[in-house]
Amino acid sequence: MLDSFQLETGLALNNPDVQCPHTVAGRTSDGSSRRFNVYRNNRAGSLIGSLRDTYPVLCRLLGDEFFQAAARQFIDLNPPTGPVLSEYGNGFGDFVQQLPGSDRYPYLADVAELEWRRLQSYHAADDETLTPADLQSIEPSRLLASKLTLHSAVAVIESNWAIGSLWSNSQSDNGHKLDLVQAEIVLICRPQWNVQQTIISAESACFMQYLTSGLSIEEAATQCLSEYLDFDTGFHLQGLLAAGTFSNNIH
Repeated sequence: MLDSFQLETGLALNNPDVQCPHTVAGRTSDGSSRRFNVYRNNRAGSLIGSLRDTYPVLCRLLGDEFFQAAARQFIDLNPPTGPVLSEYGNGFGDFVQQLPGSDRYPYLADVAELEWRRLQSYHAADDETLTPADLQSIEPSRLLASKLTLHSAVAVIESNWAIGSLWSNSQSDNGHKLDLVQAEIVLICRPQWNVQQTIISAESACFMQYLTSGLSIEEAATQCLSEYLDFDTGFHLQGLLAAGTFSNNIH
């Protein structure tokens, strides 16, 4: 009995076209209830607010009115599957990108992906970060054969658009104009408590990919040298370490 009541209530809360459960006190003959509609509105408001917290830059780009309308459609079609609001909203950017008129702004989905990855980074495990001092403590004969492990809070997003610069520019009102038609690779990390992001080069991204695929430092550098003749192992390794890319788990 309880299971059927929960199912019926959940379906009605998540779909405004479904009549409220017959067990609700004050239900009218047409299947509506002012009290139940309050719960529906509270549920919608909480989820829309959660999406706004997760995607503040996307909201700013779309405008609050458009964002709220898109969010309302999204939550009706994609109700939460768990109780944690910070885990809700994956895929919202792709949903928005498919709405009429959004094709004029083809970078929206990538901006949303950046914001989603920042949230996941914030809630990731607290790994110890690998520092240059850690590598310096390894005997030179063993260093090149060492294998590095990606930090739990790290993510990389490759975009055909300048999404990293767009996100950073949105944090202030300096009015700086951007060339959005500029591919960027954004490295997201959380070396301590604050999520950070860095725009990295294709060479650094390539090196990172080889390092985290199980290759040693020497093997990864060799692969990169075959693709970039002027590849500087020390320079790119130092940059990745400074960003907090790897955990203090060296093999």
